[in-house]
Amino acid sequence: MHRALLSALTVAMVLTACSSTDNNTVPLLNGSVFTIAEHEQLRMPLTKKVTDEYGGLLNSYDSLQVPLYRHVAGNGYDIYLAVALGAVKGQEPASVIGADTAAILIDDRTAKGSSRSLFMKKNGYFVNAVIPEKLVDPQIVIAVVGNDSVMIRGFHDRGEVIRRVVGE
Repeated sequence: MHRALLSALTVAMVLTACSSTDNNTVPLLNGSVFTIAEHEQLRMPLTKKVTDEYGGLLNSYDSLQVPLYRHVAGNGYDIYLAVALGAVKGQEPASVIGADTAAILIDDRTAKGSSRSLFMKKNGYFVNAVIPEKLVDPQIVIAVVGNDSVMIRGFHDRGEVIRRVVGE
């Protein structure tokens, strides 16, 4: 209970600090933004359905909470921007997500000084979870989720998610 309240308060503070009126970007941390493609749409407010679907994919860990911050809908995929909280000391969020026994990890890539990108299958969906190294305290997780393995693998292979993180 205390952990959930702390997570909610932290996310609320991050959301308050990162407000934006630009519909083409989502504010992150340290002046960075995530760029939304022309054919994508920021969906606000977050619905219970979206929060529940996301929670089953990327917020179901004992040693880490990854509450949803923003949802972007694309054509055949969703992009979830989240904040990683409460990681056990010495365990990076990418390690916890990659070790998820409910998921099949297909590929794990690290781009030095840039990001870690995980491509996996979980609950019938393909997921490209990206953890940018420059966005810490708290750590940001950006996940592209969809049914089309080729499409989601393309996000992973091209490093598209990290290219959309612009700023400091």
